[in-house]
Amino acid sequence: MSVEAYAEVAALLPDPTLVVSGDGRIVSANGAVEDRLGVDRSRLAGAYLCDVVTDRRDDVAAYLRACTRS
Repeated sequence: MSVEAYAEVAALLPDPTLVVSGDGRIVSANGAVEDRLGVDRSRLAGAYLCDVVTDRRDDVAAYLRACTRS
């Protein structure tokens, strides 16, 4: 499945959902993320996930590595 296809599916979900690339960049965010965070989702695209969340960078990196294996 392509990144674009994941983004299309995520846009339909009621829960806050980010599509994140393997290097940790946010590719897209759905409207529920915008509602939850109060941040325009277009501002999230291209940002690194570790710069958006409050978790430690190492923890975010470990999480992303685990996601790429599943």
